[in-house]
Amino acid sequence: MDSIAPIVSALEDTEEPNSASERLTADWKHRLVVHFDINETILVGDDAGGDTREDCIHKIIAKSAYVKIPFGYAGGSYEDNSNLEPTEWWNGLLIREEYDEKLALNRVPPLYTGWQWPPGCCPYYRTAFKNRARTFVNHHGSLYKSTYLRVEELLPIPDSKPGNAFAVFAHMLPAFFETVVKLSSRPQPYTLVFRTMGSDLEKIATAFNAFASGKHPNYPNFQREDLIISRHDLVEGRWSKEVDLDGNHVFQFWRAGEMIASGDAQVLDFLDSRSVCGIQDDYEFWKVHRHQPWAGKPVWIPRSKEVQHILLDDNIHNLSHDSIASTRVEREDGSFRTLSDKEIRDQQGIHLVRVPTVAPIFQPTWFLEQIDSAQRRFVSE
Repeated sequence: MDSIAPIVSALEDTEEPNSASERLTADWKHRLVVHFDINETILVGDDAGGDTREDCIHKIIAKSAYVKIPFGYAGGSYEDNSNLEPTEWWNGLLIREEYDEKLALNRVPPLYTGWQWPPGCCPYYRTAFKNRARTFVNHHGSLYKSTYLRVEELLPIPDSKPGNAFAVFAHMLPAFFETVVKLSSRPQPYTLVFRTMGSDLEKIATAFNAFASGKHPNYPNFQREDLIISRHDLVEGRWSKEVDLDGNHVFQFWRAGEMIASGDAQVLDFLDSRSVCGIQDDYEFWKVHRHQPWAGKPVWIPRSKEVQHILLDDNIHNLSHDSIASTRVEREDGSFRTLSDKEIRDQQGIHLVRVPTVAPIFQPTWFLEQIDSAQRRFVSE
């Protein structure tokens, strides 16, 4: 099949043109703190984590391939369709193990990247077929074979030959590097924070240091000593097991078995003092609390408009009980509280950006456009 699936979004295009966006950056005086999730946000394929590059490409497409929820389906709530075995794609085409090429060629269902699910639909990845997502285009998703092949073309091919500098950039999205280069060309101050619940932080730090040293083949002139990550810039983020006097868990930074920051003020001081750092977030805490948003990766909203935090993550969802971002807002007394479910979701497009990974793969400026859109909303509030 030669038809690459179109990519559509539920969001209306109400943003300024890119040229206008670039002009507006001259007026942005606040410091930007950009938090990038790693796996399946800027990294495609984590062999150590059990997902190959090929596995991840299948999954990325499956997450944006939508299916119909049958009318009257009572297998779960709006958020839980894990028992659903869908029979139709969201455009009405029947789901099959294989397709007649002529019949299907002009009916490839668009990949959907919007924040709100289309009425009566959900992602293929959130159904009972999730366990088949790692081989998606080999069966139900064979309609998307051309899309899969195009994704492979757009991503750098790993080269593990000894001494090959390119090998360190294996699996990383070109859009990420393009974003850092563009941010670095602006006068606006920024901090870059890598976030992960996996074990890939040191690997990404090594790759990023090579990039910041001019060793990326596409950016040989990009050399920024201030963006070199040291071991002191990498920490474990943990929620305390005990609660404080207000009954809340406290977020802490640990390094080599030693606590180096406890509470929002100290954590923010750590972030404020660096141009780049990395946090291995508390997966076990999030898992124990059944993936509730409040138990996930904290993102801060200070009262001062001098700093804007933005988290870009593929696991941010428009769902009450399954999302990875815990948004904390500063009170008048300087303490922080975690926002409620709806309050957290309302931060989409300002302090949170859900990443449908297929979008930045096909559009190298996608990350930057989302960051700029969030900044426009931030300064206008």
